[in-house]
Amino acid sequence: MLALSCGMMITGMGGVSNFNWLQKIDRRYGMPIRIVFDAPWANAHSLAATTFLSGGIGYVSLRGITDSHLIGSVGFLAGVALPILSVELVIQKIVADQEASLSLMFGMLKRWASIHPDLIQCLSRVSEEPLTPALKLALKRLLQSIQHGMALEKAFDDFSLALDIPIFRDFMIHLKFSARNRGDLVKLFDSFEKESYRLFIERNKNRLENRKFKMTIFLLDVTGIALFLMMISEQPHVRKFYLESSAGLNITAGLFGMILLTACFAIFSGSKRGTKR
Repeated sequence: MLALSCGMMITGMGGVSNFNWLQKIDRRYGMPIRIVFDAPWANAHSLAATTFLSGGIGYVSLRGITDSHLIGSVGFLAGVALPILSVELVIQKIVADQEASLSLMFGMLKRWASIHPDLIQCLSRVSEEPLTPALKLALKRLLQSIQHGMALEKAFDDFSLALDIPIFRDFMIHLKFSARNRGDLVKLFDSFEKESYRLFIERNKNRLENRKFKMTIFLLDVTGIALFLMMISEQPHVRKFYLESSAGLNITAGLFGMILLTACFAIFSGSKRGTKR
């Protein structure tokens, strides 16, 4: 009930602008999911409410099975972690797609700049290309802002917030400077296309290494859980010790707490956003 009440309280708090930490959560998790999956309900409040509700269900379930507050607490932590870890994996996939799309965007801009030296015309052409939903929507909003009379630099500042990727922010700084001083757009786009491909390849290598690390951790966790379940299912006295005695419950809680901790560490080890130059 406490978890449900907390979830409902967070959901009813209003806009995320009231809390800086909620803004950060919404920017990292809510905004990409809203754009990519067209899910207007995805925000920091709904994630927090789901997290607390899941934690409450985990607590009640394990508390009812073992009659132990300690094991129930582990169930609460596992319930809280489940939606967070699930969303984190989705966000990591979205970021990987955005990095690939960014490299394509630089190449498309270079191609159109060699035909149409006008920057806005290039951006307009590229906005019709098959980019990721987040990048395509951001480009269209940029063009709409300019059409409605917004200053070019202000529109570019807003556009630079579309992707939380370091090379994209660097690109927008150079793009503003180039637009102000009528620089060589083809040279600018070509430079960032090469750099983004280099960083993308480097990032993919890191992802492959990180994936091997994650698989090793998950395999060890699954093996530990399987061995524990085999012990308590085949030997009644062992089951009684681990699920009924005080010392056994402490060991069980510690085991599953460590498994949860290593799973969280494995997943968040791949959460670094973007690639740095």
